[in-house]
Amino acid sequence: VDREGNPHWSIQVLGCDSSADGFCYYVPESGIYHFTIDRDYLDNPGPVNTPTGWNWSFVITGNDTWGFSDMTGDTYIWNNHSALAFSIDDPDVMYIVSNMATKGEWTGTQENYDDPCYLSEWSDYMYWSEDVYVIKSEDGGQTWWNPLNVTNTPDNTGGECPNGYPKCDPAEEFPHTAQWATNDQVNFMYQMPNWAFNEIGDLLGADFMNRVYAGYAIVDDPDIPEYGVDESGCYAELGDVNGDSILNILDIIEVVNFVLGNNPIDDQCASDYNADGITNILDIIEMVNYVLGNGRILEQEPATEAKLNIDTKLNSLSVIADGYIQAMQVTVEHSDDFSISMNDDLYIAESNTVGNETIILVVTNGDNLAKVSTIAQISGSIDDITISDAYAYSVNEFEIELELARDASEDDFASFSGLPNGYKLSNAYPNPFNPTTTFKVDLDNQTFVSIKAYNIVGQLVAEVFSGNLSGYDNKIDWNASNVSSGIYFMKIQVGDHLESQKVLLVK
Repeated sequence: VDREGNPHWSIQVLGCDSSADGFCYYVPESGIYHFTIDRDYLDNPGPVNTPTGWNWSFVITGNDTWGFSDMTGDTYIWNNHSALAFSIDDPDVMYIVSNMATKGEWTGTQENYDDPCYLSEWSDYMYWSEDVYVIKSEDGGQTWWNPLNVTNTPDNTGGECPNGYPKCDPAEEFPHTAQWATNDQVNFMYQMPNWAFNEIGDLLGADFMNRVYAGYAIVDDPDIPEYGVDESGCYAELGDVNGDSILNILDIIEVVNFVLGNNPIDDQCASDYNADGITNILDIIEMVNYVLGNGRILEQEPATEAKLNIDTKLNSLSVIADGYIQAMQVTVEHSDDFSISMNDDLYIAESNTVGNETIILVVTNGDNLAKVSTIAQISGSIDDITISDAYAYSVNEFEIELELARDASEDDFASFSGLPNGYKLSNAYPNPFNPTTTFKVDLDNQTFVSIKAYNIVGQLVAEVFSGNLSGYDNKIDWNASNVSSGIYFMKIQVGDHLESQKVLLVK
């Protein structure tokens, strides 16, 4: 309770939606929420978020943290704890102290980036660490300052842990506050287990050193970089362009309009989602993949070459490729009578015309822009249209060669038939999963296929499939209802080829 006796709660909320399939951890809306009510109305509350009713506010997302597991195989949601503190100087000043994961930097090579295992957020998971964050409110919990990382102990182990443990980072967990704080200072304590110290090799046991620290944090500057952002100076979470604490389609639309030149963005640091110093189509691709989930996109066969085609018979602009393209940005020059109508069936299809120049931007959700796809209908003096600038990116986010053409056809590609090495294997989807995940295998010829699941200490836990398959769209399901939550390594054999994938089961 605060100084006036009003109750407050800091609560973990799992924000499921109709597309989450029960995976409540993995949506941006999941996180820590603050709830309060005036004590005089506890017995008979009025409408929500009014002076007489229950009031709630979003504090910090748990999406980045709860989607991963600690070395015991349990989701970090069980390690997450938050506590409240109230200023003795001003009853409207309060704090929530919580532990969340801090993302690490990408340190892989280009070769690693080509590995499907590195195309998801597992890429920097081994460089994440758990830190203590302080979030401050000056209006009784209605709004919250950006979370301040007050411990900031990065994981420099890179996953090189004793006994093959997947994580042994310096983790700060279970913070507890003193109930009373000041307008600028909050006092708290936390635990710091040493996961690397384990004499008996039992990951689920309590055989590790655990130290307790006590201290304080001074929080007096509201211009704190948003949680999830490193020392880049962003005052909003990466991708949260409109500042509503959630990365969704609304933020993507703002970045699309910025790239097209339709409107400015106040915080280009937040819109630079891939942190390469510029806001462009690559940021849009990664934001789309975050909102939709990478697994669905990466099931598709990436294109390696494409033609941007002006069809003079159908008055259309289309793309012809040898696989799936995820995004294109094209600048065309044209006469005064030019007009364009974008294909609304694509996930994002927008254009902006200024004078005799039109910028076209298209982003797919993985279902479109394959083989032959119409981007837009065009009219006017089609013979006068020229393309001054064009970028195309396949579903693995690499730029591909884009050849410009007129009245081209699918027959122009000899590479449309056949599969590299005679097969194509999708990433497990969904991943994380509960309790079933699926692999899709396309085969040119009848081939022996084997899929086995191993735990983090190398023990075989399931022989998912073993036998001959042929043809396309072979789906192999692993129902893991009889094994515990945790990280598993899938060893996959297709003919003479061996692959491995990492999956996370969360129950």
